[in-house]
This record gives sequence, structure tokens and C-alpha cells, in this order.
Amino acid sequence: MDGVTLFDGRDGQTWNGSGESPMGTGSWERDAWINEGVTFDPAQAHQENSGTYHYHANPLALRHLLGDHVDLDPTTRLYRESTAPITKHSPILGWMRDGAPIYGPYGYGSALDSHSAVRRIRSGYQLRNGTRGADNLTTSGRVAIPAWATRLRFAAQTGPAVSVTYPLGRYMQDNAYLGDLIKAATGAAYVLGTDFDLDEYNGRFGVTPEFPEGVYAYFITNDEAGSPYFPYIIGRAFHGAPTGVAATLTGSETLHFDGGTNLVEQAAVTEVNPDNGEVTVVWSSLEGGTYRVESSGNLESWTVLAATPAAAQSAQTGVIIDAPVPHTGQNFYRVTRTTVAEYDATGGGAGNGGGGGGPVGGVLARVLPPEGTRGTTVTLALTVGGVVPPANVAPTFASLGGITGTNLRRNGSVVTATFVLPANSAAGAVTVRVVFPGPPGMDAVTFSLVDGFTVR
Repeated sequence: MDGVTLFDGRDGQTWNGSGESPMGTGSWERDAWINEGVTFDPAQAHQENSGTYHYHANPLALRHLLGDHVDLDPTTRLYRESTAPITKHSPILGWMRDGAPIYGPYGYGSALDSHSAVRRIRSGYQLRNGTRGADNLTTSGRVAIPAWATRLRFAAQTGPAVSVTYPLGRYMQDNAYLGDLIKAATGAAYVLGTDFDLDEYNGRFGVTPEFPEGVYAYFITNDEAGSPYFPYIIGRAFHGAPTGVAATLTGSETLHFDGGTNLVEQAAVTEVNPDNGEVTVVWSSLEGGTYRVESSGNLESWTVLAATPAAAQSAQTGVIIDAPVPHTGQNFYRVTRTTVAEYDATGGGAGNGGGGGGPVGGVLARVLPPEGTRGTTVTLALTVGGVVPPANVAPTFASLGGITGTNLRRNGSVVTATFVLPANSAAGAVTVRVVFPGPPGMDAVTFSLVDGFTVR
């Protein structure tokens, strides 16, 4: 919000198997707060070698600027976490490249209840020191990387011994994710939303002052004393697709969002195969867009290529490979968007009550969280897409595969429901449904998402 960049928790140094090297590719990555904190200024930021001024952890000056429970001592000119009672939700501090907002460390105690008490949002990580079910690297050494790092495709690599030279906490992988751990006293798993608040990306889905119907957001993580706590701003990966880019403004405009049908589309030839002449054309695309790709040898007559692919919904990228007829001149390509699909379209049909007609189905645009573990209880936020029932219509039923939901509540287009996942239930993807009563003389309206939730 003030133009200063927010970085993740790495400092650019990794263990390469025999020592530490800058910008290495090892599985043990140094923690910037632990290793470079001495270089942070009173705002808790510093510069890297190319001159970019940035934060790695709790951005005190930015939070003070935005009124987020940070005091500035008028004598020492130093920032500190306020000792006054926490009275309001933290503001948005910035936006990640996947489009998710970043909030300060304080949010609603119950993620889906804006009337719950505001408190510090708790990290989902634990130092691997033998407590809270974590292994103890001090006794075992850095032999295995944690499960969260394995999921993010880090290669197995033995790290340096835990010693005075390389103490515990030096590397990001010295931390374990609580969602992977078991409570020693009870043998039960730690539960997201109960024992801790944030997932392995350092975010959660919930309501905020700016998004009363819910949003996935990252949160700054501090400990109880107000000091930075791993993973600080964002985990080791994005929750969404990091397709965003920095925007350059030439005037006094205020840019709040750039995406969807406002996205600037671009196409480029990225590869020409010298052996067979195949040309690869790649373009950025709108979600739900379809495109026509044409080629020309003279920029006057154009030939439509056989394939007219739709944009890839997830990656928002189109790709086509052309095998042009060999020629001695140049070949040109152009990409044209032809249509944009309706977003979150709903089905329709005739009702069978009283001879009336009307909608009989629709889609769930989003189900969060998207997965849960057998033997646990999950509360899902189900976002209704398309034509949303009137605000005074309450849902009557929700199901997760063959499991009926309880505690149904509605907030705008978001329905929350609680499901108990039996320990002996089958693993795999299941269909999620929410049912609303239809208008008089019409069928009930069912919103569903096939394979919208995965049981682990």
C-alpha cells in the first residue's frame, strides 16, 4: 500500500550439500528473519543487492501508516507493537501475485463470523524441536525435510548438523506444519481452525471488513510478544496461481484490481523448431475466452489454423503448435479473442409443482477448504454462483457426498455448513450440494459442484 515490496521468508542462501551458497537450489533455505534480522532498519525492512527496499517479516512502518495496532515512540522514533487492547481487524497491507490480499496479524477469531472477537491470527507452523508432536532436529540432525516441503516438490537432501554454527531455526525447513503433526497426549491430529488458524501457505478463507462474503487471504504472523513468527508473510508457495504482475501508473489513478475481462492479452511466438519448422504460439487469455489463431506469409491473406482452442481455465494461458508449409520467407501469426463465456452459468428447466417453470439447478463457484481428513469435522464455505436466491431465502439442505451437513448459515452468496467425516469413509473426490427452496409452484434449487471436495 505504500510501494514497498513484501518478500517471503527466504534470504537467498541455501545449503548445497557442502556449504551455503547464494541463490542455490538446495532443500534447506535460510530464514531471512533469523539470519539477516540484524540488517533490518527500525521499519523492519532492508535492501537487497539490486537495491530493492523490502520487508521479510512484520512490516512495522507500513502497519503504523495504516493504523494497525503499532505505536511510534516520539522520542526514540522506534516502532513497537501497541500494548493497548486489540479493537479492530487488521487492514490490507498489499496484494500477492496470485490476487489474494495480505492482512496484518489481527483478524476475526472465528474465520467465518465477523461478530467474533478480533485476536492475533495463529501461524500453522512449529519449530522442529521435539514439542507439539514435531521431530527433534537437535537429536536427529537435519536428515529429512518436513512433509510440507516434500509436497512442494523439494528434493530430499541431508542438511548440515544442528550445531552452534548452524543452529535450529537457521533454515525454513527447520519448521514443521502443524497439520502434519499428531498430539502426543491424545493421539489426535491438530485441526486447522481450532488448534491453529493458517494453512501451510500462511492464509485462510474467511470474512474480512473488505470481503464480508469471504475471501482467501494471507496474514502477517507474530508470536504472543509481537515478534515475527515463521512463515512471517507467506509460506513457501502461493495458494493460487501467481499470474499477477506489477502495474506501472503514469498518472494519479488508483488501481484496485486488474484482471478478468480487464486483463491485457498478449501473444508471442516462443519457439521455432529448426528440425521440422514447428512454431509454438503462446498467449495470455481471459478465463472462459475462446480464440482464433491465424497465420500468414504476407500479412495480407490469412489462414485459420485447424485448432481454435479455448483458454486454459486454470493457467489462463493458450498454446498452439503450427507446422507451416516450408517457405523461404517469413511467417506471421495473430490471435483474436472470439467469445467470452458467461461466468458461473446456472442451469434451467421446468418445475413440476403447480405447472410452473423455473430454475432447477445451479453451480457452486467455490468450496473452501477443498479437502479434509477422515475422522475429523470440517466447516465448509460454499459460494453460490450464477443466480443467487433472494437474501431472505435460507438453505434447507447441504451434503458432502452422502454426508448431510449441519449448522447451515448464509451470508450473501456464501453458505457455511459443518460435516463430520467418518474415519471409515472412502477417500477421494465427492460432490458438494446446497439446496434452497424454490419459488411458489417451482422445484427446489440445488447448487452443486462435482468432485468439489476431496476426502483424504
